[in-house]
Amino acid sequence: MKKTCTIFLLIITLSTITSCAQNRQIVKKPSFTVTDSYYTSWITNQPNNTSGMDISVIIENKPDAITLKSVFFKGQSAALNKEKETLYTAHFISARKKPDYVLSSDSKDEANNPKPRIPEKSPIPLAPDEALLVYLKDGKENYHVLKNLKDKGTKYPAEAPFNTNN
Repeated sequence: MKKTCTIFLLIITLSTITSCAQNRQIVKKPSFTVTDSYYTSWITNQPNNTSGMDISVIIENKPDAITLKSVFFKGQSAALNKEKETLYTAHFISARKKPDYVLSSDSKDEANNPKPRIPEKSPIPLAPDEALLVYLKDGKENYHVLKNLKDKGTKYPAEAPFNTNN
């Protein structure tokens, strides 16, 4: 009886591990071409005083059957948006302004305090100059590692996106 239970549990464990491994498709040579990938930091003017980062990926020969979803980079995730024919961009925003917290002996007063932002973990470990591109192909989520992302410097208030003072 013990032997049967042990074998049964082993089969369930192996099938669970196998199915999880199949869900994470790391594709080394996707059916599209990534010709360039880089990131740019940016800072806006006060009073908003926010900063962030944009990741730009130039993709050519992308079949219509592929949908680009998002990018993981430096503990964050952002949706990938088509800017031009072959240029896709992800906007990462990190606020500099410190939120106001209510400190009270009554926990109900503190219930509306802003929640801390927990970094999103990439499905696979990444080096500091790597990003993970997430896309759908035939309804299945696939991953492609963008290696050697170039740092194109910082855009200051006049050039920063979302700048309402222009």
